[in-house]
Amino acid sequence: MKIRKRLLIIILSLLIAVGAISILMSRNMSTNLIRHQITHNLISTTQSRAAHIKTLLDLEKEVVIQSSKWIVIRELLSSTKEEDYLLKFNRVILRLQDTAQAGEYVHNIFVLDTKGTIIASSDEEEIGKDKSNDPYFLGGKKGVFIKDVYISSHHQENVLAFSAPILEEDNKLLGVVVLRMSLEPIFKITTDPTGLGQTGETYLVNQEGYMITPSRFIDEVFLKQKIELKNPEHFDPSNTLPKEGVDIIKDYRGIEVLSVDLHPPEMNWCLIAQIDVEEAFAPDHSAH
Repeated sequence: MKIRKRLLIIILSLLIAVGAISILMSRNMSTNLIRHQITHNLISTTQSRAAHIKTLLDLEKEVVIQSSKWIVIRELLSSTKEEDYLLKFNRVILRLQDTAQAGEYVHNIFVLDTKGTIIASSDEEEIGKDKSNDPYFLGGKKGVFIKDVYISSHHQENVLAFSAPILEEDNKLLGVVVLRMSLEPIFKITTDPTGLGQTGETYLVNQEGYMITPSRFIDEVFLKQKIELKNPEHFDPSNTLPKEGVDIIKDYRGIEVLSVDLHPPEMNWCLIAQIDVEEAFAPDHSAH
């Protein structure tokens, strides 16, 4: 009887051990599956939004390129007669104003001469201002240029500037055309909560590590909220794909999140998608 009882105890112990191992394996498989699904969702989200941002930037860049080729601007910058100049000036002003009004998110568009002075603008209050030291003038003289986001001193608005050289047929520099774009469409892309649950968000960080799009949780973060980025290679122009998998880190609120990031082409930005760990693994927790 004692031997039989011992055997039963051993068998029961083995069954309990096997059951416990099975439960642990099932839990690990469930956790891994959830993590895979979340990883796939975050990566898809960052890739999709980076693509939307690129499309938006490309469209505005094309507008400034086409504007730099306008004959009316070339004629104005080449004009030497005062009477002709006024006529050509008015034509350019009308063209600039039409372009600014046609572009839903165009803040304003203006022309700089070779000295960096605004000689024509859709916002006529800016005419005569010296922009010779501004990056959009210095960069725009050399080729198509995008100045990183900043707060416009004229209207105190958050903008992004595109510029391109205005060239004669022999490639002699006549001036630079600049288009300032509102950041509203970029904000709409990054703040879209679709597919990110209650605690998920996406946001952009510039090369200095400051947020340049709104936070889902904190107000007034534009160029104020510093984000600690672990890897400087985020800003490598060749790094246009997100890393495989996600990191578990503490975000700028001090909360543990699942995080994935990538570098949108052309800009020294980091696009980050995150969701709180607590929410991300809630299905797994509730299942047990």
